[in-house]
Amino acid sequence: MRRLLYHNSGIMAFIVLSLTSFSCGSDLPPEGTYRGTLVMEDGNSMVTLEILPDQKAILKGLFPKTTEGTWKVESVGGGYAKDDLWATFKFPEHRVTLKLQNTKDGLIVHEIAARIEGKTILRPIKLKEAKPLLRRAFS
Repeated sequence: MRRLLYHNSGIMAFIVLSLTSFSCGSDLPPEGTYRGTLVMEDGNSMVTLEILPDQKAILKGLFPKTTEGTWKVESVGGGYAKDDLWATFKFPEHRVTLKLQNTKDGLIVHEIAARIEGKTILRPIKLKEAKPLLRRAFS
């Protein structure tokens, strides 16, 4: 009987430790500055993305001018957990959305999509290098 209880307590400890060590999403707050290279069909772009605490985002390097937008916590990649984010930037004629997966190393650009204002369908923008990582910049 003791052997059975000892064996079962070891299994239970392993299960509890496994569940607390591994999680599906990231518990990291997204606020911060991220840098990386986006390899697109028309060339490479060194980008800097700032995610600010007040749901604002600043994007440098993808477009000729620094662009301000917003971000929100959302699910990316087909999961149900809302632990990733979408950053949206509006221009006079169109809107661009970056779908970003939050990881311990930074933000993975899962998809970039754009649409002309007044239209309802977001069209993906093809990246030559899929799912690039924007690394968190530490001061």
